[in-house]
Amino acid sequence: MSESVSQVQRSYDLISRMIFSYQLPPGAVVSDFALSRKFGISRTPIRSAIMMLVRDGIVEQQGNGFRVIKITKESIDSLYEARLCLEVGILSLAMKKGISAETINELRSIVMEEEEFLKEKKYIPALDKDIAFHEKLSSLSNNKSLERSYRRLSLQMRILTVFSLASPNDDAAKEYFQIVDFIESCDLDKAKALLEENIEQGHRQKIKAVGMFGMSGLEGMFNFISAYFKENQGGDSEDGYKEC
Repeated sequence: MSESVSQVQRSYDLISRMIFSYQLPPGAVVSDFALSRKFGISRTPIRSAIMMLVRDGIVEQQGNGFRVIKITKESIDSLYEARLCLEVGILSLAMKKGISAETINELRSIVMEEEEFLKEKKYIPALDKDIAFHEKLSSLSNNKSLERSYRRLSLQMRILTVFSLASPNDDAAKEYFQIVDFIESCDLDKAKALLEENIEQGHRQKIKAVGMFGMSGLEGMFNFISAYFKENQGGDSEDGYKEC
């Protein structure tokens, strides 16, 4: 990897981590000048990284500048419609191709870790495991085109993290254990039905949070999550962030 490509990727990683930890919350201006000064990286790779984030649907152009995408009820609906079609379809294809016992054990291991975090009311690390479970499920199709599509969708879904924390699902691990059991028993219909319900429940959860807090009322949640990441991931240094 050339130095210029490496700088663009490093810039992309740093900016996206700021977005997913709400240090750049939804609607925030994404300035190549400010980020260049913050990270000590020239503006050219920073701007290239911003354009990659635009391509991924995380940042949008606003006049001559850029901002993190805003969250609206319509955007939540759209993302969940796409997720329902894509994720359930991927699971169906994966189960028809066959899922190994080793992979099933890996899925259970992720859910067990999430269960422990939920018991301790540690919702941010529990959410990391929740995301990991869905990403693992969506990697099982052995289809690169589907994996690329899901990656882009998953990145946009991460903007909605704040809503999951505003209205946590304490039964998530129990539901995931059941999905894994249906996968293991090759019961495609039940596995799909339960995954569909889980995704729909997540959709309802986000809409409920919007109703409870409103868009402007989530600012305190943005600040809380940002402070959490700064405290637990070592501030703004590159190595201090957890991979998102």
